[in-house]
Amino acid sequence: LTNPSHTRVRIIQDAVNRRFPQEAGQRDQTAKGASDSMIELHVPPSMRNNTEDFVQLVKHTTLRQANAESVALSTQRALLSNTNNASAAYWRWCAIGDRALPLIRELYDDPEFTPRLAALRAGAFLRDPLVGEHLRTMGVEGALGERLEAAELMKTVPEDPRTDQALWTMLDDEDVEVRLRAYEALADRNNPQLRRTPVAGKFMLDMVDSDYPMIYISQSKMPRIAVFGQDLAVDRPIAMSAWDNRLLVQNAIENQDKVEIYYQPATGGVTRIVESDANAHDLIKFLARRPTPDDPQPGLNMTYSETVGAIHAIWAEGYLTSDFKAEQDRLLAAIRRHGTLSEQMDRPEFESEGEGEDLESLDSSIYRRPATVTPLK
Repeated sequence: LTNPSHTRVRIIQDAVNRRFPQEAGQRDQTAKGASDSMIELHVPPSMRNNTEDFVQLVKHTTLRQANAESVALSTQRALLSNTNNASAAYWRWCAIGDRALPLIRELYDDPEFTPRLAALRAGAFLRDPLVGEHLRTMGVEGALGERLEAAELMKTVPEDPRTDQALWTMLDDEDVEVRLRAYEALADRNNPQLRRTPVAGKFMLDMVDSDYPMIYISQSKMPRIAVFGQDLAVDRPIAMSAWDNRLLVQNAIENQDKVEIYYQPATGGVTRIVESDANAHDLIKFLARRPTPDDPQPGLNMTYSETVGAIHAIWAEGYLTSDFKAEQDRLLAAIRRHGTLSEQMDRPEFESEGEGEDLESLDSSIYRRPATVTPLK
């Protein structure tokens, strides 16, 4: 605290603990006063993998827990009067929780984009069952920025076959980033129609129905290779080499469904000459498969990185008619793309808009100054 106060510490501590009650397996309360100017925070087990959101929620937690609905209403009014408050309004609603939903829902159809998006984001964060209909419409019919947001937000909305169907439709979107976000959402939702095959304990191979052929490489949560388009195959005839001729792929007969692969491991192992299906999905499995007594199917036992390198070399030589995208490409695109909500708010401070519009002055806001986060041993 800027001004030390045991009373103030206790008020803040109690407000945080009401918002984040102690969970099973949590040794200490979420907030614990350490002195008259210091409060220790212990991340709840449910948010261990999402500490950035936890810090934002704490910063925007209202001290007036008994009157949270009034705070949600004041937040709504402040947002409508000044859309620069969008980011802070979003976090304030998320920190209030389900009690803010009636007021958030009023903005799902707001004619102004920024308040509508702030409300839809908050509704998705709070897993509001009613937010799905609005996101589905936005994802299929909205402008590009809206479709991107909808695909991202549909990751977390409650289970609904209509939401999954909308995401499948978005796999045929003309924009590649929309297609990738729709795929990521389906993967996060463990959609059973997404055909997923674990390959030799090395990575997950996903088969994605789409009118736009593409190879996508990802390492978020687990190593993955996704093949978009069922009929994506190596173009034939083919004659290509890579890795100082340690990898050769050839086929002199255009209509034959097989390719011949010559491969010498980097470790100097036995050189092999084998045949594989030309279909991209089957070829990737073949490159990484490790034959075992239980599964004696042939394979080259390449590592994940070698498999990615091999399929990229085939694509780079022009023998895969598709896009080739990796997470790094998406990161660079995201840096170039302007966000639709400001993420750079110094503090959740609102302007008062007349009687009854007080959105908690600095004296009733937890976030008093930039926090110094010191991990506890």
